[in-house]
Amino acid sequence: MSDKSERPTIKAAQIGVGRWGRNIARTIRDEIPGIRLIRAVTSREDIGDLIGDECTRVADWRDLLNDDEVEAVFLAVPPSRHREMTSAFVESGIAVFVEKPLCLSSQDGRLLLETVGRYDGIVHVDHIDLHNPAVAAIKERSSTSGPLRRIVGHIGAAYERRPDISPLWEYSPHFIAVCLTAGGGDLQRVSAKRLPSEPPFSDDENRDLVQLDMAFSDGMTATVVAGNGMARKCRSLRFEFDEKSFIFDDQAESRLMEQDRSEDKAHAVPISEVRPLTASIQAFETKIRRGQPTPDDVRTGIKVIEILEAASRAIGEPLPLEPPPSRTITNSEH
Repeated sequence: MSDKSERPTIKAAQIGVGRWGRNIARTIRDEIPGIRLIRAVTSREDIGDLIGDECTRVADWRDLLNDDEVEAVFLAVPPSRHREMTSAFVESGIAVFVEKPLCLSSQDGRLLLETVGRYDGIVHVDHIDLHNPAVAAIKERSSTSGPLRRIVGHIGAAYERRPDISPLWEYSPHFIAVCLTAGGGDLQRVSAKRLPSEPPFSDDENRDLVQLDMAFSDGMTATVVAGNGMARKCRSLRFEFDEKSFIFDDQAESRLMEQDRSEDKAHAVPISEVRPLTASIQAFETKIRRGQPTPDDVRTGIKVIEILEAASRAIGEPLPLEPPPSRTITNSEH
């Protein structure tokens, strides 16, 4: 087997280099030697250090569809553009790294799944906590912990509400994906309710905090509290097994703790220092090099959307509507 350094570099494009897009571009530049950005679709002028001199700016993202050099594309654009762009690139034989949610309706997700199947497409949905080293460590240590009974997650911040997507749809997909893949049971029930912001904000009408509850056929239950009505940035998960509990807190000094159910004291568990985004992009690179279609990624993305739709209905929140396909370049950033 050849050394990784001898592998040909995957040439990629990125659409959108806004707040989160910057993190993607920086991660590729600093931590993913097997991928190189050669094209960027962005209206920003202050990103030369992120994309490099060898990366060419492109005015219209559709020009990438017939670019023989581009093997992969990173989509860091509003979710309303996900289905249109992902479908177009899959049809052109280009692997796609797309942010969550996969799209804004389960119906569009199923249409996208058909496209992936028809063209043997590679689509990697960035449900970032599926690649979280803490979640991986919990799975490795769970063999002696008994059945998984419950997952409790809190994810959100005090950021301003985005104009293009609700806080429920923005924050919760990562943890929903973890809950869907953690146990062996099928999803049986979804419920949701709004919670008061903590603490009350002067712009409370722009804040939202939602408790989402799921029940599975194997007896496991899961609760995710998500939104922009939290007093501070929060990203925590608690896995409760028969014998042990594992507590992940992204803001804590010891990010992963393990506790025997019969004891009060918890102890720290060492985890990899690889960032979840880095691990997610590495997983995308592996899929490209293997050349294997990824319908399961899309199926998970659809299941996440179905849960979001059910939760939105439960709290009386209108479902997001996708706008018609854009006629000109969309340089929307996030």
